[in-house]
Amino acid sequence: MIFIQPDLGSILLLFIILFAAMAVGKVDKKILTTLTLGVVLFGAIASVATPYRRERVLAVINPNHVDAETYQIDQVRNAIVNGGLWGQGYGHSSSKQQNLILESSTDSIIAVIAEEMGFIVTIIFTSLYLFLFYRGLKIAQNTPDIGGKTLAVGISVWIVSQAFLNISGNLGLLPLKGLPLPFVSAGNSSIVLNLASVGILLNISSQSYGGKYPDQGSTKKTEHPKLFNAEKSSKNKAALLFAAQSSTRSVYQ
Repeated sequence: MIFIQPDLGSILLLFIILFAAMAVGKVDKKILTTLTLGVVLFGAIASVATPYRRERVLAVINPNHVDAETYQIDQVRNAIVNGGLWGQGYGHSSSKQQNLILESSTDSIIAVIAEEMGFIVTIIFTSLYLFLFYRGLKIAQNTPDIGGKTLAVGISVWIVSQAFLNISGNLGLLPLKGLPLPFVSAGNSSIVLNLASVGILLNISSQSYGGKYPDQGSTKKTEHPKLFNAEKSSKNKAALLFAAQSSTRSVYQ
């Protein structure tokens, strides 16, 4: 369905996820190389196949080329400059209020964040995507199951790649893709899907005991350290209580 539309942004994102998953699955390098070359060739042809895509490519190659695409990029950059270091304040984005930025609540919401919150907060905000990516890779690294490992890497790559493509497109570093900014852009289905993906990551992480997994090849029962300590403490308390009761009985006897 994505190829039929065709939505090049979603196709590129899907390829990045697929490439990461196949790399984790240790697919033959020749297959990965062939797949990469095929997608690059397809993307190059599709980028110039229609007029509106050619305009997006020209907006990146030649910023002085005046059209609707360069207008959007210029407005996003102006909003970032207006925000300065500390921003104009929450709800005080003049670019949004005057409708200077198209799709200010979805595709270009990063410009509104930069104008209202400022450059420093925007950097901190975007760093959270990198932190999520790092934590996702750590979860994948500690997962002994290849299925869980592949799923964790796929989710992590999906979220950070979507954020990267969205921000890069708004800054004019890449052609605009029309992809939402994860967890932030308006859209119930997108937010629900993002939260569900993080829930899956947490579920994969919960299979470990502090990052340490029991030996799958061993039949010996592995006990959780905290549960073991709690059980041991309960046994000690019971033993002390029994000893106290016994000593009390011996005194009264």
